[in-house]
Amino acid sequence: MKTIKNSIIIFFTCLGIMSCNKVEVETPVFDVKVDSLTYKVGDEVEFKFTGDADQITFYSGEPLNDYTYKDGRIEEVLSINASFSTAIRYGLANGQKDMLSVWISSDFNGNYTIEDIQNATWKNNVSKNFVLAPSTMDNSDAANYVPSGVLDITSEAEEGKPMYFAFKYRKDDPTKTQRNWFMRNIVVNAVTNLGNYSLFDGSAFKEVYDNNFVTDVERNSSVTSGGVITLRSPSTFDTRPLVEVWAISPPISTEDTNLGPDKGTPIKGFRDLKKDSHSYTYIKEGVYTATFVASNSNLYGESKVVKQITITVTQ
Repeated sequence: MKTIKNSIIIFFTCLGIMSCNKVEVETPVFDVKVDSLTYKVGDEVEFKFTGDADQITFYSGEPLNDYTYKDGRIEEVLSINASFSTAIRYGLANGQKDMLSVWISSDFNGNYTIEDIQNATWKNNVSKNFVLAPSTMDNSDAANYVPSGVLDITSEAEEGKPMYFAFKYRKDDPTKTQRNWFMRNIVVNAVTNLGNYSLFDGSAFKEVYDNNFVTDVERNSSVTSGGVITLRSPSTFDTRPLVEVWAISPPISTEDTNLGPDKGTPIKGFRDLKKDSHSYTYIKEGVYTATFVASNSNLYGESKVVKQITITVTQ
């Protein structure tokens, strides 16, 4: 018992000594200067350093590399653009025409069942504006996927509600045979002032079958990890009055989008030798706030200084 007590005393004594010997982090002595505040597009800007720091991170001030947005960047969504390519195989001789259509819903509840799909309101206003593979396409042409064109689907959205984009395969003529429809190169982008940002591709869609489909063998449509969607039905279903298969996207938000924080470029690390300067070239005219974050750190914390210089770039 006495040994245990002594061990505890020694432990806390050592802990106290460690606390007393805590090493404070020194604030970096660091500054940045340039020869000029105005440069032309393509000129090399040399940022000259005095002092040093364990780590230095550089923000050029360009979009997505701007220290102002280090905690996050919210961008207005100007539009949602959708595009894809289609092809058809098999069943040309007596195949049903116009089996594929494009639909959008703003009240689908996100449960990917045929009952929930049927309970939602779906609009196909945009379907006629996409170019689909012609009904005359046969197996020899099917390798030549037909581009749909790029369409802004924002007008179909309802404020404050997510939007769902869907392909519907419908076989409703018992005198005709089914055909296999293929979709690939599916792109759904949010357009912002900073450019286009991909929301998802074809691999994010989910196929949903109506109640004709009972077994896994009958459920022969697919969505691949490579983003190719195949919609079809077994030939044994050809004489049935109505067969449907859907491929539905994840929810699409038209609200302002969070692009996450802008990230700086590390230009010096702990193990690196002292750095006397950093060069950078701006490729577009504009006014940029170049930012350098210099930091020292140890086991007990971090200390940093931020230095900024406004650079004007002209043609």
